[in-house]
Amino acid sequence: THLTGLRVVADAAGGAVDVIPSFEGSATVHVLATLDGDPVGEGTTTGAPARLSVPLDRVEPWDVDHPTLYDLEVSLTAAGRTDVVHSYFGLADLGRDWLPGRSPDETADPLQQAQSFTSHGEPVYLRCVLDQSYWPDGLYTAPSLEHIRADLELAREFGFNCIRLHIKPDEPVKLRLIDEMGFYLVYDLPSLDMAAPNTADFVGRDNFAETLDQVVTRDASHPSLMLWVVFNENWGLSANGSLVNPTPLADDADMQQWVDQMVDRTRDLDPHHLVEDNSAGGVVGVYEHVTGDSNSFHHYEADAADWRDVLEAQAAVTFPGSEANYVGGATQDGAPWWNSEFASFSFLGSAEGAFCDLFGALNELRRVPRLSGWVLTQLADLEFEANGLVTYERVAKED
Repeated sequence: THLTGLRVVADAAGGAVDVIPSFEGSATVHVLATLDGDPVGEGTTTGAPARLSVPLDRVEPWDVDHPTLYDLEVSLTAAGRTDVVHSYFGLADLGRDWLPGRSPDETADPLQQAQSFTSHGEPVYLRCVLDQSYWPDGLYTAPSLEHIRADLELAREFGFNCIRLHIKPDEPVKLRLIDEMGFYLVYDLPSLDMAAPNTADFVGRDNFAETLDQVVTRDASHPSLMLWVVFNENWGLSANGSLVNPTPLADDADMQQWVDQMVDRTRDLDPHHLVEDNSAGGVVGVYEHVTGDSNSFHHYEADAADWRDVLEAQAAVTFPGSEANYVGGATQDGAPWWNSEFASFSFLGSAEGAFCDLFGALNELRRVPRLSGWVLTQLADLEFEANGLVTYERVAKED
């Protein structure tokens, strides 16, 4: 008998950590939590796998400004043999709630009602950068741990407090560094094939569900995790498989039901974190949500002067009960409204004027008090996208 899995759930308010080991049969499980090398909590359970709550003598919450991590040792003993796993955890408490003065109990005006992302019950404004985490030589694989660290240090130097890990389950060591260095994490699941017709018998649905299960099971314990993003820009959610004229979600009740099922599947696997159905925008040219904890929209605008009109139009239809940006009879419930992708979009070629557009867009985004944050596309260029803050080789661009 040996440990086959480990889930760690922080209880920051209760000053404890819940440890959920996976194994077959019966065994004795001992948990030891330490902080700065000093024991701060331990517990033991015997029998079948069970959730073990370990009170902590020292309670130091995890947040981006104070990314405190505890060390964790979990040992399993059965039939005279012991299996030991070393891990870590942070006492994070990330979620969503009404902004002060903007709950339905505090204002009857729906246009004033709004939620935000939260950390330990306090509002959080996400300054996020899109990170596709590709590399010129290794593509999916970074040359070294120091290269991964350098990317995150670059994000910190630019003033971001959040990483949107884009449609790629990354190496666990990168997620560890995100926890350790103090960023919130918006975590996209990989997309389906955009050119394949996605109907009820599409084999890609089974493959997607299997990948979702593996990613969420592996990575749900990270303290930095703010939001799971199940789908992005309707990619792979078209019944006709057309890249030019894909079937909108609004016209496909079966697809709406499947999206809802995948959100529920994510919540069943990880009931402790927020889940977004579809980071909305892109190829269909509209924003389509079905359910979830986030009311996002993408907007790529080359002319910063047009940003104010775009945001004012969005703000006018963003309130609890509004049908805007939702399909299948769903309505907004006040979930955090935010821009989850923007940039002065550029393919290969000149990036002249990009920073002027960037600062203009940021100024307009920060003018909207109900907006919960934004995601800038992107940290580094790719083979076919040149809107990164640095080149694909991580070389600084001229101002």
